[in-house]
Amino acid sequence: MLFLIGLGLSRDDITLAALDACRHCKELYVDRHTSRLDSPTIEYITSATGKRTLDLTRQEMEEGARDLVASASVKDIAILCGGDPLMAT
Repeated sequence: MLFLIGLGLSRDDITLAALDACRHCKELYVDRHTSRLDSPTIEYITSATGKRTLDLTRQEMEEGARDLVASASVKDIAILCGGDPLMAT
């Protein structure tokens, strides 16, 4: 399954549901093109979940969309973005 997870505007805005979804996923990708996420927010996700994140560029998001969806059909992955994921991504 593919999760689109909005992290709010700062570390303090991350919901418990967002953290639980991140813990559940096998891979965490960060959309670095659409919105800015500060380092403390990503560091918090990493420490709270015990998982590292992988940055995605605009090209990887656009040209690699099929690969991300294919990966999500066999394992749970998340795309993390700042703010509201349906407005940002």
